[in-house]
Amino acid sequence: MVNPTRPFELLVCLIALALGLAAWFISDGFPRTEEGYLGPALFPKLLAVGLAVASLSLLYRNLRQPGLGASFGLLAWGNLLRIGGVLLALLLAPWALDKLGLLGSAGLLVLLSSLLLGARWLEALLTALFMVALVYVVFVQLLKVPL
Repeated sequence: MVNPTRPFELLVCLIALALGLAAWFISDGFPRTEEGYLGPALFPKLLAVGLAVASLSLLYRNLRQPGLGASFGLLAWGNLLRIGGVLLALLLAPWALDKLGLLGSAGLLVLLSSLLLGARWLEALLTALFMVALVYVVFVQLLKVPL
């Protein structure tokens, strides 16, 4: 029996793959170091590869085993509104970035997205705090990138 949400899952996989490929090609335009190394393009390319590999693995899984699709009804109105809320939060992210800075806006975006997608308050808050701490430690402390 084919899961009714399978076409939606396949569409999401294809969109994620397209975003990964777009990120790869856009980051090709970033400047290279004098020695010819990737420089600023390295991190976006790593993220693009990760996104493309994850989307291809999900695409393979959904095509190979169609019964493993999500069973919680992604196409229900409530879920579509939640997904729309997450997309709206992403659209408002540049405004939040200007007002709250990178760490504050990223933490708020993770918190809102987690809540909209059904996480409990404590889980959403801990996830947002962990993400902010991880970004701070990796970028500010280890890589010395000013945020």
